Amino acid sequence: MATVKAVRTKKGKIELDVERYRSEGSWNKALEVILAHGSDRSSSLHMLNQLILCENELEFNDQGELPLESLSKAKRYAEEVMNGNDEQYKFEASVLLGKIYYLQGNNEKALKLLSSLNLLSAKMDPITLRFNRIVSEGLAVLGLCKEEQLNLKSPPDISKEKDNIIVSFNLACHMCIKHLQELDRTQPEHTNLSVSVPPIVEKVIQKIPEILINKGDIPGAISKYRTILGYCELPATRSLRRALSLRFSELLLRSVCTKTYHKYNTSMDQDSLTDKDAQLIPYRYPTNRYIPDNRIEEAIFSLMISEHIASQDVILNRPSELSEPQIVRSFNNAAAVYDLLAILLTKVKHFKFLSKCLEKALKFSYHQFHIWYQFALSLISSKQYYRGYLALRECLRIDNSKTSVYLFASSLCLGHLNLIEEGMELASQAVEVSAQSETAFMARAHLLVGWGWSILARSCCVVDKKSELRNRAVKEYRIAIQLDPDDYLGWYHLAVELATQRHLDEALSVCQQSLQLMPIHSNTLYLLALLHTAGGKRLDQAAKALYVGLSDRPNDFNLLFLLAKIEEARINPKAGLKIYRQLLKVWRDTFSLGSNSKVLFNRMRKAAVSNDNDITNSNTTDDLTLSSASSFSPSLELDDDCSILNVWEEKTNISNYLQSALSDIAIGCVGQTGASIVPLSRQSRPSNQNQTTALKVQIKIYQGLAWTFS
Repeated sequence: MATVKAVRTKKGKIELDVERYRSEGSWNKALEVILAHGSDRSSSLHMLNQLILCENELEFNDQGELPLESLSKAKRYAEEVMNGNDEQYKFEASVLLGKIYYLQGNNEKALKLLSSLNLLSAKMDPITLRFNRIVSEGLAVLGLCKEEQLNLKSPPDISKEKDNIIVSFNLACHMCIKHLQELDRTQPEHTNLSVSVPPIVEKVIQKIPEILINKGDIPGAISKYRTILGYCELPATRSLRRALSLRFSELLLRSVCTKTYHKYNTSMDQDSLTDKDAQLIPYRYPTNRYIPDNRIEEAIFSLMISEHIASQDVILNRPSELSEPQIVRSFNNAAAVYDLLAILLTKVKHFKFLSKCLEKALKFSYHQFHIWYQFALSLISSKQYYRGYLALRECLRIDNSKTSVYLFASSLCLGHLNLIEEGMELASQAVEVSAQSETAFMARAHLLVGWGWSILARSCCVVDKKSELRNRAVKEYRIAIQLDPDDYLGWYHLAVELATQRHLDEALSVCQQSLQLMPIHSNTLYLLALLHTAGGKRLDQAAKALYVGLSDRPNDFNLLFLLAKIEEARINPKAGLKIYRQLLKVWRDTFSLGSNSKVLFNRMRKAAVSNDNDITNSNTTDDLTLSSASSFSPSLELDDDCSILNVWEEKTNISNYLQSALSDIAIGCVGQTGASIVPLSRQSRPSNQNQTTALKVQIKIYQGLAWTFS
C-alpha cells in the first residue's frame, strides 16, 4: 500500500486551479474546470474528478447527515481512484476510503487500511492544502479506531496505546489548524470561506484533554487546553474555541482547587516539547498578552471567550435558510455557556456583571423562559428590584404556570417596591396556580397574601378597617401554617401579627414554635426577646435569648441594639455602655475595609483633630474620639472597673458632644462640631449610595448612646 510521500511538484495550471478550489471547498467550480479540459478516463484529471466527487459526497456527511447511498457512491469513487496510476491521488483516496469504512461502522477495515499508510510520518505540503486536511482526518480516524480497540487490550498495554492515540490526535489537531491558518493567509481580506474544522477532527481535539483527565493527568489536560486556546483564532475555528473554552472552565471549577492551581507559564509550551517539526506547530498569539492570576479569573476569562463566540453564532444562525435543529443547537450552546457563567459569577457574587451578560442574551432569547428567568434572578440579586420585577412579568407572559415566578414577583412588590395591590394580586394568582402543585407553594402563596393584608393594616388609619385587615392577615397565616406546618416563616409572621394585636401569650407560643423550626433566624430571636420584655417582665429571659442568638451571630446589629437597651434596664447604664462599645467595634470591623466608608472615616478623623482643642481645654476625655490615627476607627474606651459614679460624672460633657455630633450627622457632616468648620459643598459630599448602610448604623449607635446619657 502507498505511504506518505512528497506531493508532485510539477503540476499544470489546470490542476493548480482545481487544487485551489478544493482547498476552498468550491466543489462545483472544481468540477467545471475538470469537465471543461478532461475527457480521457485514464488521465490524472479524470482521477482528480472522481476524487472530488468522493469528497463532495463526504462533505454532506460532515454536516451531520449520513445517507447510506452517499457513502456507497463515495466508496465507489474512492476505489476507482485507487485503481489509477497517480500515487498522490491514490494515497488521498485511501485515506478517504478509511474514513468511509469508519462512517459505515467497519472499524477493523478502517484501522487496517490507515495503519498501512504510515500517517504519523506525514508532513505539511505548501502546495496542496487539501492534502493536509485529508491527512489530518485520516489521523483522527486512526486514533478513534485505536480507541475503540482498547477494550480488547490487556491492562499493561492500555496506557501505552493511549499515548499512541494522543500522538495521533495531536498531529491531527496541528495539521488541521495549521492548514486552516495557511489557507486563511492566502485569501484576500474580508473573504468569508465556507471551510471549517472537520467534525471528526474537532471531535478528537476535544477528546485529547478528556483522555488526559481519564488518566488522572489534570495538569496535562489544563496545559493542553491552554495550548490549543493559544492558537491564533480563525473564523473556521470559532466553534472549536467556544467548545474548548467552555470545557476548560468546567475543568477549572470541578477538578482544580486554589492550592493545586498553577498560573500559566509561557516558558512551558507544550508544543515545543512534543513537536520536533516546527512547520506542524500552528501560529500562536504572542506571550505578552493578559494572563489570569488565579483559577476564578481564568475560568471567567475562558467563559467570556465562549460567551462572545456563542452569542455571535446564535445571532448569525437566525436566517430562515438554516434548519430548525441547527438554530436550536446554536441556542442550546449559548444557553450552556450562560448557565455556567451564572454559576461561576454567583459564586463570587458578581451579580451586576452577570445581569449585564444575560441582558445581551435577550437579543436572541425571544420567548425563551430560561434566559429571562436567569436575567430576572440576577437583577434581584444585584438589588435592581424594579427591573427584576419587569423581567419576572415577562417570564409570566412566556409561561404563566410557574408558581415560583408568582412568588418572586409578589415578594418584590411587597418587600421592596411598595406595590401592595400588585403584590397581593400576584400572590392570589399564585394560590390558584399552586392548587395543582405541591402544598408548600400554596402555603407560601397564602403567606404572601397575609403579608399584604398586614402591610395594608399598618398604613390604615380607620380603626375598624385596620382590625378587619389584621384579622384577614391572621386568617391567611393560619391557612399557610395548616398547609405547611414546617415553614418557620408562617409561624413567625403569625407571631408578629398576634403581637401587634396584643395577644402576647399566644404570640409567644407561636414565636417559640418558629424558633424550634429555625433556631438561627435572627428576626424570630428579636421578636422573642421583645415579647419577653412586654410590660417590663422577664428581662432575664429576653437577655438570655439574645445571648444565645449572638453566640451564632455575634455581629448582628439588631440583636446588639436590643441587648444594649435590655441590659441598661435590667442591670445599669454601665452594662448598656459595654454593649454599645461592642457595637462600635462591630461597626468598625464591618465597614472599615469597605470602599463605601472611606470618606466617612476620613471626615471623622479630621473632625476629631478639629475637636481636640475644645476637649483638652475642658480637661475631659472624649470617649468617642478615634482610638488611633492609623485605623481611623471610632471606639468607646471604658474601663471594666469604672464605677457608676464615674460614668455619671462624664454624662454632661459626653452628652453635649453627642448632641452636636447628631446634629452634624443630620445635615451630612459626620463628626464635625463647632461653627468654625466650613460646611462641605454639595459636590464634595458623599452620596447617599456611598454611605447609606454605614451612616445609618453609626447614627443609630450614637442615638442609643445619647439616650443612655440623657
